[in-house]
Amino acid sequence: MIVEYRADLADALPESRRRFMNQVRLTPGRRYEVHGISVFEQTAFVLVMDDIDTDAFRPSAAFRVVDATIPQGWVCTPSDGVVQLVLGPPFLAASVETYNTFVDHSDRDQLNEFWQHLDARRRVDADEGVEG
Repeated sequence: MIVEYRADLADALPESRRRFMNQVRLTPGRRYEVHGISVFEQTAFVLVMDDIDTDAFRPSAAFRVVDATIPQGWVCTPSDGVVQLVLGPPFLAASVETYNTFVDHSDRDQLNEFWQHLDARRRVDADEGVEG
């Protein structure tokens, strides 16, 4: 899944969602690969790596979807709590608990698995001539 960051859309976010755009290091018009999706407090978020390789869930309303293809192997976990849904690789989306430990960066093995996943994606993109 590929999205394009749009500053105009980010600026139009309701104040309650702009807090998730703090310290944004995203370039308007640049395309970013989505590494996971969550629905938190009735708002969809996408997990992207910013311009300095920091992972963060950002409101999906700040992006335009360029390619909506869901990667093979992703799983979906619905929930009735504050986090209503998590979609992504199993190390992220197997349960709300795995999502929470990822967001908190509290499990070193899980983070290592994420970086291995990211490195593998980047190798595929390089082989295919895809930027970012």
